[in-house]
Amino acid sequence: MTEASHRLFMILNEEREHYELLCLLAEEQKKILIAGQVEKLTANVQLQEKEIFKITPLAQERKEILDRIAKQLKKSNFALENCMTDEWEESSSQLKEAIRMLVQQVRRLEVLNRGNEKLLKNALGYVQFTLKVLNATSSKDPVQLKEALPAFSKPSSKFVNQVV
Repeated sequence: MTEASHRLFMILNEEREHYELLCLLAEEQKKILIAGQVEKLTANVQLQEKEIFKITPLAQERKEILDRIAKQLKKSNFALENCMTDEWEESSSQLKEAIRMLVQQVRRLEVLNRGNEKLLKNALGYVQFTLKVLNATSSKDPVQLKEALPAFSKPSSKFVNQVV
């Protein structure tokens, strides 16, 4: 491995480790959302933000290395997918495996985040529904009150957080 390929390998592994931690935090966030432990959510989000801030310089350095490789190969662009082919002779099986593992973690995080997004939307919908009903029940308008009470006594299951 040359210096460029070795450094790229190291960066990819470090990025993967941060994404693995983000996945663990996303799984914890899911548990927090399901349990309705809103007080724990802020701390979890802050830890996720710290990990993202650690990934940003690694991604920038990865891009700079890929740009140098493109320049060496006299190409206008060189991306990670180019490392997966035989286009770059320094692309080792270790480097290809590091890329596969990083992509796997990023995809896993995407799935977890989509599930958490659904849970958050459900929770927000339920809060809005509850506030609407409470607002109507505090109203002196009998029509508004009559419409709100049956809905409040039978909340729709779509507002209840379930395991995604």
